Amino acid sequence: MFYLFLFLTISISHTFSITTDQIIFNTHNSIFQLLFMIPGVMICSLVRGYLMQKLRYSFGDHNGTSKPSKDPVEYLDPYGSICGIALGFCWPKAIDYYPRNFKNPIKNEIYMYLMMSLANFTIAITSLIFMLLLSLFGHQLPSSLSLAFNVILISTCNINWISGIFSFMPIYGLPGYLLLIRQLDYKTVFKLQDYLSLSVLIGVLCLIFGESYLLQISMVLSSLFISLGLIPLIIISFFLFIYLFFIQFKLIKP
Repeated sequence: MFYLFLFLTISISHTFSITTDQIIFNTHNSIFQLLFMIPGVMICSLVRGYLMQKLRYSFGDHNGTSKPSKDPVEYLDPYGSICGIALGFCWPKAIDYYPRNFKNPIKNEIYMYLMMSLANFTIAITSLIFMLLLSLFGHQLPSSLSLAFNVILISTCNINWISGIFSFMPIYGLPGYLLLIRQLDYKTVFKLQDYLSLSVLIGVLCLIFGESYLLQISMVLSSLFISLGLIPLIIISFFLFIYLFFIQFKLIKP
């Protein structure tokens, strides 16, 4: 009886030790995964915020500074950053702009948000390029460093795919909500204000429970573009960067 009790005690303690080790290991990995998502959140916020500042000035809204900051910290929204790290979907700090100063308010505003999403897609494609390069030449790096770079690139890619697509959701504070209320009369807008908190809650719940679906969409897009090969991806990314940050500003006539 004593030996049976001793055997059970050792078995249970061993089981608990394994469970504790697993918890510590999983927690350790989770913390590092969250840390590795920070660069993706900062890049996503910087690109969207910077491009929005440039475009709203190009469209005729000259209020404020004409030279957007290149410091990503200035574009970080506390809630958007937390959501980006936790759920893989982020948004930059709100930037004040006045669509009435645009030459064509509705058209220019839609174009501005579309270009911000296109910039997200460009960053995602660029991340895929570096992932392919890392798979080719990563063996020359220490395995831990190569793994860290790979996780950062995957996180950056996913965050930008998801943010570029789902920024058009009609949730308060997102472009989708702003574009929606622009199309409504003021009476309807006032009525919607009564359900603002509820809509935000529903939106957050959708993001929380729909995270796996968002990641699946991101993986499908990544697989689709990777299938094109390295050289086509480099060409696509190059022309998108040239258009987004050089050509389009010369074509815009406020």
